[in-house]
Amino acid sequence: MLFTGSKDTRILAQDYRSRMEVVMEFQGHRGEVCGLKHDACGLASGSNDNLAFIWDLSKGTARYKLEGHKAAVKALAWCPWQRNLLATGGGTSDQSMKFWNIESGKLINSVDVKSQVCSLIWNKHDK
Repeated sequence: MLFTGSKDTRILAQDYRSRMEVVMEFQGHRGEVCGLKHDACGLASGSNDNLAFIWDLSKGTARYKLEGHKAAVKALAWCPWQRNLLATGGGTSDQSMKFWNIESGKLINSVDVKSQVCSLIWNKHDK
């Protein structure tokens, strides 16, 4: 599958093996979709509507709507060593990283980083 998000607020799932046929469409955002991340836990999306969503790929519906950012959510990263942990980053008017338990859809922590967050990458620091 190839997932794409666009200015029209939709996320499309396309099967690259069969002429990029659209096999699923996800709707829920009210602004341009500007961030997507997929892993075994599911698909996460961020948007200019200040929201992030966790999508149920088997049903094509939103599993959780993650609210709390005060600007666009462009940065998303699944934690590679802790299942069900998602980090999101907010834009200029938000300047925070938020950490979510996507089993419950609950906010775990929020950190003010004093700048917009454009990208997130996890790094496990071994001592």
